[in-house]
Order: sequence, then C-alpha cells, then structure tokens
Amino acid sequence: MDEDNMLFYIDIDIASNSDISSIFYAIIYGKSIEYIKTLLINGDISLNITNLVQMTPLLYAITQNNIPLLKLLVEYGADPNFVSNGLITHPLILAAQHGHSNITELLIKYGADINICDHSGKTALIYANITEKCNIRMITFLLEKGADIYISDNTGKTALMYAYAYANRSNISIFQPFVNKSNRKHILIYTTAAKMCQPTSKIGKFAKISVNARRDWLMQVSSCLSEVVTATKL
Repeated sequence: MDEDNMLFYIDIDIASNSDISSIFYAIIYGKSIEYIKTLLINGDISLNITNLVQMTPLLYAITQNNIPLLKLLVEYGADPNFVSNGLITHPLILAAQHGHSNITELLIKYGADINICDHSGKTALIYANITEKCNIRMITFLLEKGADIYISDNTGKTALMYAYAYANRSNISIFQPFVNKSNRKHILIYTTAAKMCQPTSKIGKFAKISVNARRDWLMQVSSCLSEVVTATKL
C-alpha cells in the first residue's frame, strides 16, 4: 500500500492526532506487537475511534485474525461493543462473518454483546449460518453462550431460517436442543399464565406461543401443544 492510500485509510480527521494515526499505520502495515505496544505505552490514545472507511483498530485486528493484537488492544481500552455513527459492523459480527471462532470466543469473554445487530438486523449467530466460512464450532459456542435464536433480521428471517434456506443439515441439527429448551420455557410461561385466566382465553394465549414456536421449529408445535394440554389439566 502506497502513502496516498495509507492516508485514505488513516483519515484526515484523525491524522492530526499523531498517536492514533501511528496506530492505524502500524496495524495496517503489520508492524510487530512490540512496536504497537510501545506506541500505546508512550502515546495518549483512545482506541475507540474510526477512520474514513469506518474501521477501528480492533476491527482491523479481527480481519487479520490477529489474536495477540486483539488482546493487546482490549488491554489498552478497545471496547468490543463500541458503536459510532456510520459504523457498519461490530467486532463480534465481523468475527462471525470471517469464521474466526477463536476471536469470537475471546470477544464474548471480553464482554461483547452476543445479540448485537448490525444495520441489516443480523446477529453473529445469523452470520455464522450464512457465511461461506461458517463452522459448527462457532454456531455451537454462540448457542451455548445464550445467543437468541428468535432474533430476526430486517427481512424477518432468523438464524435457523437461514440454516434451512442454505440446506445446512449439520447446522439445523445443532439448533434442535436449544429450540426444545426454548419451547419448554414458553410452555412454563404459558401454563403459569393460563392457570390465572379464564378458560376461554387459553386458546388465544397459546396461539401466540405456537406462532413463535412454528417460526423456528415447526415439528415442535405438536409436541408443545400436547405438553401444554397435559400441563393445564394439572
């Protein structure tokens, strides 16, 4: 990359701050961790800032799959949940898009919001199912850490819907126990509420729950219904 292109990625607004512009320069040019750490130690730098292409130092570390750099940046104040006007993605979502399982796990450890959405309404779990680099390890990890399977993007599709759309049977099978667990939760909520209501209102209340269930796991609706009928007779 030549100097003119380098200035484009650094951005004229932050170029006046020699400390932060040096960090962008060092990261983009692949300088050593020791070199970047020296800049951080000796400079007065806020790492939560974007350049002209709406990238932060942390986002560059993720695209490079550079775990030592990511750890260093977080240590010196990079926020895994940083949001600014014009920011088109988030650290966790970018890691999922690139299929970087190790970085995804680290970001969650550092406090990244597992259900954060980008401008299209997609979460890391959704991207983990649609990216060409999707992998079972990442999807399983996100589900185990509590990723919401019912969040839908701006088109109304959830992560499981995308798994079906892409005919990814391995991914679909991973969701089953988590959908079952979610349905059991809906059943408990329903039965508690139903016992406090008049019988005529029970059907309406269950209808709302069954719609949520059908949205992500149609086969679970019948079993869900039978369990509810049994439970409400207790």
